[in-house]
Amino acid sequence: MERRGVVQWAVGSLDDATIHAEVGRAEWHALDAGGPTGPGAFEAAVRLVDADPLFWGEHERAADPALYAHGLMTDPAASGRGLGALVLDLAEAEAERRSRRLLRLDFAPHLLPYYLPLGFTEVGAKDFPTFRTVLLERPAGAIRAG
Repeated sequence: MERRGVVQWAVGSLDDATIHAEVGRAEWHALDAGGPTGPGAFEAAVRLVDADPLFWGEHERAADPALYAHGLMTDPAASGRGLGALVLDLAEAEAERRSRRLLRLDFAPHLLPYYLPLGFTEVGAKDFPTFRTVLLERPAGAIRAG
């Protein structure tokens, strides 16, 4: 994405202490797909959390428990292999395992053409001082049921 001028996460935007704490809480899930980056190299990762009041505050509903995905990333060397979609399917399976009815994401508006064909529905947006994010969700079990 950076080669196309899209900087989603600037280097250093998360400090080491934050990342270590998230890893310690088992929020990060990584995929070693055995591809071009070599065995043992993570080719995709996502952070999964049970609540997201900063982005989803007024949209969170007890009647619709959700799992929230953040920081989805894939190795550029593995581009075009469908790893982003695979990681989202794995996140959805984790949502089902945790008895969550929805998988929710927030992303920059220019990424909508990627996520909408994967079964996500736009349900809102949130404006911050320096950026806007779109709120997306799909029912857990949507891929296997459809």
